[in-house]
Amino acid sequence: MQIITLLALAGIAGCYLSDIDGDGVPDKADCDPHSRANDCGSDSGSVGDIGDSGNSGDTGDDITFGDSGDTGDDTGDTGTPCDLIVWHRDADLDGYGSATVTTEACIQPDGYVDNGDDCDDADATSYPGAPERCDGADNDCDDDGEIDENASEIWYNDRDSDGYGNADEFVVTVCDGESDWLVDNGDDCDDGDADVHPYAAEYCNDIDDDCDDDIDEDAVDQSEWYADADGDGSGNWLDNAWSCIQPDGYVDNGDDCDDLDGSVYPGADETCNGLDDDCDGIVPTDETDADGDGTSECDGDCDGSDGSVYPGATETCNDVDDDCDGVTDESDAADVATWYGDVDGDGYGDSATTFASCSAPAGYVADATDCDDGNASVHPGADETCNGLDDDCDGTTDGDDATDAALWYADADGDGAGDEDVFEVACDQPSGSVADDTDCDDADAGNYPGNVETCDGADNDCDGTADESDAIDASIWYADADADGYGDSATPETACDQPTGFVADDSDCDDGNDAVHPGAIETCNALDDDCDGSTDGDDAVDQATWYEDGDSDGYGNDAETATACDQPSGFAALGGDCDDADFTVSPGAYETCDDVDDDCDGAVDEDDAIDAPTWYFDRDLDGYGASSAYDTVSCSAPSVDFTDNADDCYDYNDDIHPGADDVCADGVDQDCDGVDAACDDIDDTGATDTGA
Repeated sequence: MQIITLLALAGIAGCYLSDIDGDGVPDKADCDPHSRANDCGSDSGSVGDIGDSGNSGDTGDDITFGDSGDTGDDTGDTGTPCDLIVWHRDADLDGYGSATVTTEACIQPDGYVDNGDDCDDADATSYPGAPERCDGADNDCDDDGEIDENASEIWYNDRDSDGYGNADEFVVTVCDGESDWLVDNGDDCDDGDADVHPYAAEYCNDIDDDCDDDIDEDAVDQSEWYADADGDGSGNWLDNAWSCIQPDGYVDNGDDCDDLDGSVYPGADETCNGLDDDCDGIVPTDETDADGDGTSECDGDCDGSDGSVYPGATETCNDVDDDCDGVTDESDAADVATWYGDVDGDGYGDSATTFASCSAPAGYVADATDCDDGNASVHPGADETCNGLDDDCDGTTDGDDATDAALWYADADGDGAGDEDVFEVACDQPSGSVADDTDCDDADAGNYPGNVETCDGADNDCDGTADESDAIDASIWYADADADGYGDSATPETACDQPTGFVADDSDCDDGNDAVHPGAIETCNALDDDCDGSTDGDDAVDQATWYEDGDSDGYGNDAETATACDQPSGFAALGGDCDDADFTVSPGAYETCDDVDDDCDGAVDEDDAIDAPTWYFDRDLDGYGASSAYDTVSCSAPSVDFTDNADDCYDYNDDIHPGADDVCADGVDQDCDGVDAACDDIDDTGATDTGA
């Protein structure tokens, strides 16, 4: 089929051609100028005109001449006519066209020329005047009956039969020299080796395999080497080189993860430096400062996932040991709160009664806005009622926000029925108003009894209520009994506006507890706080640390811990046991004088040992002491100047002590028995005694 170049026909500004059938194709180029169904267009003969995509009739924008694409193109075109020129198809683009494939156009279409002299429009080497080649074709189009006349070729010996010949061994023939050992090129650099020739694969063999005058370049079997800048035997995979031999400073692996640090390589020892020393792709979690607080866990960070928790951080009231000192929410917390006394227990406190701490003491709340702390029904947020009290502490009594205040409607015409759009809220009936609101606006035809109610703020059906729950576009709300923002799916209510105590969400799993709802913090309280279907899960923020208690003394080993909401078997809530194999040794044990640190305080046989004796200063070193300011309680004597008794009645003379000889009647009680011995014959010797 002859191809008509439509763009060439349509792109002629101001050119007018006759188009009898109005299909957008000029009559001279139309296969059937009297039928729109056959327009030789790009739709391959589909019913309809060019661009109609097969629609019957001519409803698309036509490619027309002079009328800018009138729809339907049923009106004759107007414009300036032009002279058509015959153009010849030049398929091989050699500048000479086909004598048989032509088209007519005002200007030259792409791929066409103004002559039809090509004898083979599929071969760009055949055209008038072309040189004759040994190819069995009439290259010069001279139509003289001779083929390959005056053509000749040079052939080269190919001794190794690799398709490439020896440039020094050639013959000249007239289009018939080809044989099994002759080729048409002399590009072989080694005609004795069939593996050596142009375009052969280069190998690491000290041979110029591809005849490019270079040896072993870009060899297919060359090795990949990696720069080893730090000399640790592991290379940088990003800095590689391909070569047949190992370059200086390169190694055969690219496993180094930091080639500027000789201490970092696969197999290196990990240190507390925040680096992947052993190149295993993992920096130990206790070395990383994952939370960006400047301290890693191996440097003392007690919570590596929280950037606000680290040694030296400011302690705040958040149930977290912010400063990693082992104590949570101390009294010096930066945000310690002030709490206010709530005598009536309504959740609102008295600003005159305060207490400062992180958590609320019993009988105290965070609010200080109660205007009557003796009445639990009076507080901010309470329902205002018509009772002569300021129930909601807003400074007004029986205000128009009272829950039992009445709606009073203006009765301008005095007929006893009020206008629902003109009203006021009050506890007492205002003058000129009534309680009835059934008077519709007769000036609005859209409001009438029996009309469909919608959520539009108007009483469409004149039943006295606007936007009732039966409105066709009312929303479903869910009771939020605990006021946590999440509703109970079991207690829906349909309404236009959100009812008090209701929300749009229905995902609360316990609507009686405002601390339980999706997104709440899970804690160890036997509740599913965050409504995720699990109770006291691993995400509970207040899980306790338990210590393995091998000797069952109630104190565990600090080195063996577990975190859980409930106490695991064999674990204790308290740590600090310095000997978990001896149930008599623990932080709660009594210290005794037994050369053992019984109470795990790091000291042995301290002065507070329950069986520690009292030592008394023995000034005269006679083995008997006297009670004084130097009395000392300890497991062992402080020095040789102390003894374990206070029996000396005069500690300034070593001849005076219990058991000493008492000189009679000398006024001194040498034996400390409380009396001076009399000088009588107490031993019946017949002589007067000198002492007892």
